[in-house]
Amino acid sequence: MLLRSLGGNSPFLTELVLYEPAALRRLATSGPDAVVARAMATLRAVRPTATRPRVTAALRQAKRLVALATAIADIGGIWRLEPVTAALSDLAELALRLAVAHLLRTAHDAGELRLPHPDDPASGCGFTVLGMGKLGARELNFPAMST
Repeated sequence: MLLRSLGGNSPFLTELVLYEPAALRRLATSGPDAVVARAMATLRAVRPTATRPRVTAALRQAKRLVALATAIADIGGIWRLEPVTAALSDLAELALRLAVAHLLRTAHDAGELRLPHPDDPASGCGFTVLGMGKLGARELNFPAMST
């Protein structure tokens, strides 16, 4: 029934299921917490010095896995709103951290800027990100329904 709901109501989620069938199997056997934890651990393992294609592929896959797990957990009533929002916010923070670190380190290696701590590119570099929504306030960007 859940797959029918996904396939019949969301082309995006249908595409995720088709692109990540192993994640769907892990969701069924281990639950959404395990899928999200694994996706985040895999993303954390990517170093800022990795190639651009490696970083972007890892970011895209983490987005797919977390989106699928949170959608199924939400639609299936497995998670309440807070864990859904937390998973999406955690992904936003980690993805931004990796992307910024990668771009800073790439610019450092190219001689375009000099980082005080190249092995920890964001540390003391002076770059600031102001976040809103999922990133800053850890909230979804739609109002709660009132009854």
